[in-house]
Amino acid sequence: MSSESGTEADKLVQPFQAPDGRDALTRLENVVAAWPRTAVVSRSGDYLYAESTSLVWRFKDDVEFRFDSATSAIEARSASRLGKGDLGVNRKRIEGMRAAWAKVIGGAR
Repeated sequence: MSSESGTEADKLVQPFQAPDGRDALTRLENVVAAWPRTAVVSRSGDYLYAESTSLVWRFKDDVEFRFDSATSAIEARSASRLGKGDLGVNRKRIEGMRAAWAKVIGGAR
């Protein structure tokens, strides 16, 4: 799942709003760090990288966020490292994080 997937609608998610501009990524880092079985691995400037571990099989998934200064939005990506299908886990993760993020920023989407 990515907010930058181009024309592949089944893989597209909307970017997150960034009402605080670049500072929003710092606030989003707290949301990501609090997500179950997810650890923030690195943060560099406008980029945040985390790893999520699946509950049953302990597979690692990559979760990435990038602040886009041109659109004042945070682009999002969650992808399984192995296999082609994920049974919707990556979309659920991003949409769940979006819901938690909406609470942080006061309900705006």
